[in-house]
Amino acid sequence: KRVRATNSSTVYLTSLDDGSYTDSVTISYAYYPPNTTLVILNSTNPLVNDTNQNLTCYANITDADGGNVYANYTWYKNGTLNLTGQSSAFTQGVLSLVATLGSGNTSVGDNWTCQIKAYDGTDYESDALNSSGVLIKPDTSPNTTLVILNSTNPLVNDTNQNLTCYANITDSDTNTTYANYTWYKNGVVNLTGQSDNFTQGTLALVATLDSGNTSVGDNWTCSVKGYDNISYESDWNNATINILGLAVSFVSPTPTWTQNHTGWGVDYIINCSATTMATNDLDNITFYYQNGTTDTAVVSGQAGWADWTIDFSIAGTKTVTCEACDNVSCVNSTKTL
Repeated sequence: KRVRATNSSTVYLTSLDDGSYTDSVTISYAYYPPNTTLVILNSTNPLVNDTNQNLTCYANITDADGGNVYANYTWYKNGTLNLTGQSSAFTQGVLSLVATLGSGNTSVGDNWTCQIKAYDGTDYESDALNSSGVLIKPDTSPNTTLVILNSTNPLVNDTNQNLTCYANITDSDTNTTYANYTWYKNGVVNLTGQSDNFTQGTLALVATLDSGNTSVGDNWTCSVKGYDNISYESDWNNATINILGLAVSFVSPTPTWTQNHTGWGVDYIINCSATTMATNDLDNITFYYQNGTTDTAVVSGQAGWADWTIDFSIAGTKTVTCEACDNVSCVNSTKTL
């Protein structure tokens, strides 16, 4: 910038005797107009630059005269003047926020420019300096590329295992994503929630379902929808697992009246079957019955099913339990006769 003389004064020297002018001196005052050295235009999230972000215009203005400076700013939208104003005073030589344009003013495809002309309270800068343009982009929703549903022991998948749901969610707008998840039990919504945030593009734990929620034969699904704190993924992505283990069932006992040496009694023929849905071997089936307060082990049946005939000649309610065991665990079922 050139130094510009903006004012001058003439000082007259007079005679002390008669008051006549004897000489004069002209003093010129030179002012240094301010100079804008840098203009930066950003969005509040430079990785996104979408219609959810404000635009922020910063400027560095120097002034050889020192003191505070002002920035006269003009917003241009697609090359056309949109808004004008003047910033508050700020220290010369320091990069400072000049103006903020609210996101409500922007649309996808806009190209915005911030133009600055400096002012120091006395002089304006002779020309203006423009920022680089910022193009307003459409928001890109996150995308779930993988969902994995495991049990804490995938070799078993029985009711003693928790279920763990993992997901990989990518997002070109941001580095942080969330997973909105829904647990389905046999096709019916059971639990919903949102994960903690995690880094996009990495396989991360979304949610854990405690084993206490599961039963043998259940079909569980973990459904995931990505979220990036701005927008949701358009669809859900699923993974499914079956709960394996032992299942025990009674065939309803049929009583038959019999006569023995003490009198008439009732024989119950009880059938109990057991199946294992895992790869484990079914070891045995054992019957127990309760007469009063006494539990009595009776007989072990062959793997898969067993029949047992009980002579209940003593009156009263009888409780019979069928227990099946494989090489991992035991389960039982009880009937009252």
